Amino acid sequence: MIVRSAGTARAVSRELRHHGVPLASTTPAVLLRAEPAAAAIINACRAALAGTFGDAGSPPEWSTAFELLTSPLIGLTNLDLRRLRRRLRADRPAEAGRDENLLGVLATPDAATALVRELADEPLAEQAKRLERAAHVVAALRGVVEAAREEERLVDAEALMWAAWQASECAEAWRATALAPRTTRTAALMAEAAEQDLDVVTVLFKRAEVWAERHPGAAAGDFFSELAAEVLPSDTVAPQGIRPAGVAVLTPAAAAGAQWEVVVVAGVERDVWPDLRLRDGLTHAGLLVDAVTGRLPLAADGRRSTAQDPAEARSQVRGDERRMFLSALSRASRRLIVTAALDADCAPSAFLLEVAETSGQKLFNEDGGLEPAPDAADLTLPGLVGELRAAAVTGRLEGADAGERARGRQAEQLLAVLACDGVSAADPANWAGLGQPTSAAPLVGSGQEIRISPSDVEAISKCPLKWFFQRNGGGTGTSDAQRVGMLVHGLAERAEREGLRGEALRQALEDALPELGYPDTWLGNIERQRVRDMIGRLDAYLGSVTGPALVEQTVDVHLDLPVPKDEEEESAAADGGESAASADGGRAVDAGAAATGGEPVPEGEPIPVRIRGRIDRLEFLDGAPPDPSADGVLPAGQGQRVRVIDFKTGSGKPDMPKRNAQLATYRMALAALGYQVDGTGLAFLGMKPRGTDPGPKILPDGMVLESSPDPETGKEWDVKLLARAALDVSGASLMARSGGHCQWCSFKASCPVNPEGRRTVA
Repeated sequence: MIVRSAGTARAVSRELRHHGVPLASTTPAVLLRAEPAAAAIINACRAALAGTFGDAGSPPEWSTAFELLTSPLIGLTNLDLRRLRRRLRADRPAEAGRDENLLGVLATPDAATALVRELADEPLAEQAKRLERAAHVVAALRGVVEAAREEERLVDAEALMWAAWQASECAEAWRATALAPRTTRTAALMAEAAEQDLDVVTVLFKRAEVWAERHPGAAAGDFFSELAAEVLPSDTVAPQGIRPAGVAVLTPAAAAGAQWEVVVVAGVERDVWPDLRLRDGLTHAGLLVDAVTGRLPLAADGRRSTAQDPAEARSQVRGDERRMFLSALSRASRRLIVTAALDADCAPSAFLLEVAETSGQKLFNEDGGLEPAPDAADLTLPGLVGELRAAAVTGRLEGADAGERARGRQAEQLLAVLACDGVSAADPANWAGLGQPTSAAPLVGSGQEIRISPSDVEAISKCPLKWFFQRNGGGTGTSDAQRVGMLVHGLAERAEREGLRGEALRQALEDALPELGYPDTWLGNIERQRVRDMIGRLDAYLGSVTGPALVEQTVDVHLDLPVPKDEEEESAAADGGESAASADGGRAVDAGAAATGGEPVPEGEPIPVRIRGRIDRLEFLDGAPPDPSADGVLPAGQGQRVRVIDFKTGSGKPDMPKRNAQLATYRMALAALGYQVDGTGLAFLGMKPRGTDPGPKILPDGMVLESSPDPETGKEWDVKLLARAALDVSGASLMARSGGHCQWCSFKASCPVNPEGRRTVA
């Protein structure tokens, strides 16, 4: 494909790559320090020369280690590092410095190998292996530098880079990615990125080889300093890998001298090709050439004149553009395609009209207007597969005519061929909407306990389907708000156990703030101050409580609950729900009978429920707290009056705080354990209270829930709420409830209540 300018060539290349069209390889000039793969090797080598990787037995500096771990050589993300930090802190002594445990693993390959064995059967096994590779890179670089010092010679740049490259084990991994089948767009992009990284590393080593020949005996640091100081990309003589054939997108100058069977000359539009703008308006370099070659026009007095006629200058430009256009046309040996856009802003240029007239192509209709070519189908592999799938599905519909059925059978045959060649999108097994449920068994077997936590009750009451997705890997990972919540809850626990108040509590926060990873920017300062305000409200609340308290206590209670009446009606109305549908696309379950374990439960039969969850803070209003158990489970009480406090770091308030599901469940569980609950409250640390009170806003007002059973109706609303939640998550289907929570739900595409989540063949 040949286009008029380099800018257009780049834009067309991006568009083709976006649509999955393979591009021919090129060898552009590269700025090595700006390429991530080369920059990773360069920075690691410079760190080794500077000694920031430490020596044998001592860990590297934090900034150097972080740069290596997050580089393409190792490939750990910030989230991976955060998870590794938390795992290392779980069974190791308290850290005296920043990331002491993580840096200790990097100190020696033996420590990293031990961690790999320790985490072999855990979710962080892959991250541990990457950490081991980083430790080998550090050790290899140290070895080269120490060997040169022992032999009293300069460090060789090639040897240093080779040590880092070989220890990283990236060569085979990137090669495998580059040679992998490009059956999907993601695989194609990853393969292209791996090819680019391998080419860049090859260029880096060739550059080091040439530099060593030109500067014999020079120090390696001089080479890396030269690379770091470069501001312009440079050409390379390094060999390039052999690529599969692809589409070459070139300018006429770049295409000169080459030949292709099929050539598309695109963008032949008015004011684009030919581009008749006058060149050399400032320097007039063309006049200098004319003066040297004696082509300046003669003036009336017989002398050569530099005055240039605009019409003649424009004619020369048109001639240059025509020669460039003819050069582009002559690159095709079998088929030539010339295109231009036709819309309100674009029209074909005279060049295209000349080509059409010469080749006998008809561009005008009977009315004398330009007739655009009909739109063609998407000529990419994903587009072809999509068209074939649409035809195959249409041919299977009941109302399909004979032609559609015949076309559908042909499409099915072509899809089968593509599927055999590894195109996953052509295999019906991968089509969304065709698969059947993998299991029709209930979530809880008949007669088994339904395990549920107090915080689950609130989430289930809003939408059982969303709760199920979040509990079974459908979440988006730990968010910033959740990380803040974990930090604040941890400090609240420490404050009670260690007696931290005032300045001691604030200092504990400052020591822990770096874990949140806030940048040193204006927004980062705002977020840090927001967390400090939360701890300030926490400190004010703790200072207002004089009695003893237990923190992070686990309640574990078994309850037999009655089956609630009118289950469907109450379930659809809960939390302001507007409609309900089951996850398999049906409507709400029959109101005549509830189901547990997939079997109908007659009215009056008990529902076995096990409540297990952790209470943030349990305050004793009279009587002494029981001695904490070794496993953290709250022992049975002796009638002590207690108050439940649950800390919230978000800013959202519950709609009905006096009927809060989480607090009501805690109240039932504690009552079953023998405690007298005399208050429950949600302490909103993230919400600025009104007035001058420095403490948090606590809901419900007075920390009093509605009575259960209700004094007027006699109904136990909290028991019914818990029983309904238990039934919602125990059967073979799950309810999807719509409401205000749907606006920010991340599972809309999988929810049958929302149009985008309804079952379709895609």
